[in-house]
Amino acid sequence: MLFWCSNVLMLSSTMFGELVYTIQLYFIGGTMFGL
Repeated sequence: MLFWCSNVLMLSSTMFGELVYTIQLYFIGGTMFGL
């Protein structure tokens, strides 16, 4: 049970990290190209 909880936590944190990374990419691209 604890193993499953830690797995879900790790997965959600990874997904959150990817989301933040994508938003940063969009933000940097937008400021560079003036979108």
